[in-house]
Amino acid sequence: MLDSFVKKKQSVGGIIKTLDKSAKIKRGLILDFLRKYVSEDVFHWFLYKNTSLMMKMINSLCYSSHRFSTQMSQYCVRAQIIAYYFSLSSILDDIPSVRQSHFMIGQASAPRVGVDAEVDLCPDPRTFQRRSQQLLSADGEILLNLWFIPHYSDVLHMFKTLHISACVRALHHTLEIASALHDIVYYLVSFSRLGNTGYSCSWRKGKHLAADWGGTEGIGAELLEIQRQVNGLSDPSSPQCVSRLLQLRRQVLFLQFDAAVRHLIR
Repeated sequence: MLDSFVKKKQSVGGIIKTLDKSAKIKRGLILDFLRKYVSEDVFHWFLYKNTSLMMKMINSLCYSSHRFSTQMSQYCVRAQIIAYYFSLSSILDDIPSVRQSHFMIGQASAPRVGVDAEVDLCPDPRTFQRRSQQLLSADGEILLNLWFIPHYSDVLHMFKTLHISACVRALHHTLEIASALHDIVYYLVSFSRLGNTGYSCSWRKGKHLAADWGGTEGIGAELLEIQRQVNGLSDPSSPQCVSRLLQLRRQVLFLQFDAAVRHLIR
């Protein structure tokens, strides 16, 4: 067999440039040897075993590829969550009164305040309770604080201890909540700025937004109305229900703007 391999190697020029070509030559020599010197049963057994090994390798490769794509998908979702919350934090820095009265900003490695027990979550707005420093519970099944903006370092590690399917589900709920809340706040801030017709960016120089188009009071009133609508849900601690409510609220705001513009340009 060694002589046959050397002859085959010499027939292709003496140098085999690829490993696949070398493996193909070796496989052909092994099959020729088996055809000549072993029984037909042993020959078919070798083909069966070799095919089974190849199928195992293919299945392992497919599993590794699926796992890699799932991990990349999770990283992309985490990146989107970070981008939305960073943008939301940036716009809230321009209106500190709204940020301090309605939102909680997470800090890196900050101690968590709050509980994950569903029994401690009361939807009654008249009940005073400590606000949790977490958006969702550790298992991603309970909404703890809609107005908490997590630090990016927390987003990178949240839900990593869960099973892959549960982790993906919790991350997608977080992304839906973050994106809808981001768009709503940006719309409200942009609408309130319509009443500030002075110098460009004059409202950034420590001045409050004028109340002609709502101002900061109008933004706060809209956010309180959202919280009242959340409290009115059948399950206000459900991430699915809250994210759906925020998405519908965002669509209503956009439809209102669309209707107003269409009415003016007629």
